[in-house]
Amino acid sequence: MTIHQDLEFAVPSDASPYSQADWDRASRLVHAGATEGHPNHVGFTTIPCKDPSLKIQSIDVPGRGLMIKLVKTCTHPNATVDNLYDMLLDGTYRRSWDEHMIAGYELYRLNDNTDVGYYAMRLPIPLKNRDWAVQRSWRLGVDGTDTCMILTRSAIHPSAMEFSSFTRANCYMTVFHGRKTTNGLVLTYLTINDIKGSVPRSLYDRASRIFAPKSMETINQALINYSTWKATNDPEYKPWRRPELCELPTTADDPRIWPSPKAYIEEQKRLKKLGRTLGSSPLSSPISESMNGLDKLQIGTDGEQGRQASGGRPGSA
Repeated sequence: MTIHQDLEFAVPSDASPYSQADWDRASRLVHAGATEGHPNHVGFTTIPCKDPSLKIQSIDVPGRGLMIKLVKTCTHPNATVDNLYDMLLDGTYRRSWDEHMIAGYELYRLNDNTDVGYYAMRLPIPLKNRDWAVQRSWRLGVDGTDTCMILTRSAIHPSAMEFSSFTRANCYMTVFHGRKTTNGLVLTYLTINDIKGSVPRSLYDRASRIFAPKSMETINQALINYSTWKATNDPEYKPWRRPELCELPTTADDPRIWPSPKAYIEEQKRLKKLGRTLGSSPLSSPISESMNGLDKLQIGTDGEQGRQASGGRPGSA
């Protein structure tokens, strides 16, 4: 399998479990371009970076856009594969560190290690905010080694409705991969997105190169702080490790799946007047607070100024 074959991505479709071939391709892309002279190094461009612990590469994917790949070596004692795995999958914790996220939640679970969800992201003015309907899957101890991998791509689901205040983007592939080495935890992040809209390709590519290092450092700091935070925030609740704790619906047509964040918020308000809550809802209780301003976002287009009318806290993802 060549790097060019691995870079052939299909358009988003209905959610379905990842195949072993999907995991194998993600693993090859994680390791591709790692060193000069590697058979799969051809096509990768190394982007200069002031951080000696971070390596940034990119490769053009014909018809799809630019794939950005970041590899960071984390040396803090808290930077372990287990902590990385839990930190990335803990939606409640994500509200405390993902400053770009407007909202995020899970819709339903395909199997014990795959779910389908929604993510909305704030972009800088004058760009219009983006959102995604995504399928996410996770594995710990890949190939029997001290590693973890989280694989994400766009999926189509009727309950992940599109909002006029967002542009629905496509994620062809996003991978988080953690591997323990003698030098520390090696965290690899690669992604290829079509953010749609009228954003010039040159602007998107330049922004990716500028903001990618900042995002990686944010993730590194979140990883360092996670174990302390989790110790006092429902430390036993890890449904990604213990599927029996998950209360998400397990079929796409389950009536408990809310058709939209707005519908969930309105139902929360109605029940609150009755002195009740949506405690049995698959959406966690902070979602209504975090998404309170989602339906109040001003409608805008790329190239025009659009601001958030009411500042909601980031939701879980």
